[in-house]
Amino acid sequence: MNAQDVSDELQALFSAAIEATYLTRNIDGIERCVDVLNRLKSASLSVSDIQRFSKSIFRLETLRTHKSPKISEVSQSLFDSWLSTLYGQGRRNQSLEPKKKTETLLAKPEPDIKEYKDGSSSKVTTKTLLPPPRRAAACKNPNSAGETEEMVELFEAAKKAADVANAKGILSGKADALRCVEAISLLVKMNVTPKPNEPRRMIERLQVLTKHKDRAICNAASALLQIWRQRTREQERKAASTIDMILHKPRGVQQIHGQGFKREPTKTRKLVM
Repeated sequence: MNAQDVSDELQALFSAAIEATYLTRNIDGIERCVDVLNRLKSASLSVSDIQRFSKSIFRLETLRTHKSPKISEVSQSLFDSWLSTLYGQGRRNQSLEPKKKTETLLAKPEPDIKEYKDGSSSKVTTKTLLPPPRRAAACKNPNSAGETEEMVELFEAAKKAADVANAKGILSGKADALRCVEAISLLVKMNVTPKPNEPRRMIERLQVLTKHKDRAICNAASALLQIWRQRTREQERKAASTIDMILHKPRGVQQIHGQGFKREPTKTRKLVM
């Protein structure tokens, strides 16, 4: 059987499956639909086949939530096998890389230069020089600001890709789902956690991604959410420990309290009238 015959057979199977979706009001129609779906699964579609018949596959996606448990179970198994083929053999054509920063967050102090001529030669001397620590005090950790900005950009890219994948469908939006998963994997590797008062409410939005219909996005978002929560608990524990140490640290006055006062013997004490 040549490639054209295989393509024609698959086209006939998809046409029969789509037609069967309209004839599921009785037992015979349900059995016929299940039979066609099983035949599609046994056909073992390749990645190119899935991409070629993506429009037909999109029309069959509603069967996953069919009111007949038999049809929904078989169709879910069929889509799982197709997704396994896509994620197992498909190539990742696009990859997300952390955005490289081309601008420094903290400019180096520039000395005030004054030129003057001494005879025939010209010299350059420094009139005033600002100490670098005074300039760096405005940003105690310049790397943290850059990492936070990069984290926000990656998260926004992941959220946007997830929304596009959701709009296109579980199979048509495969490339967008892959971009979302790759962005989340980069967020996992970053040692940065959003603050509780983050204006973009990243943790709450990440919780929404844990319920995405694409299983890969759901699993990746759940893993990132667990890591962020663990890091947040560790930060809160360290902060509480530091505050506790400050509150209970003995002062110098408290250390010498009670010292230097000796009780005189009773027989030498004088009664003051």
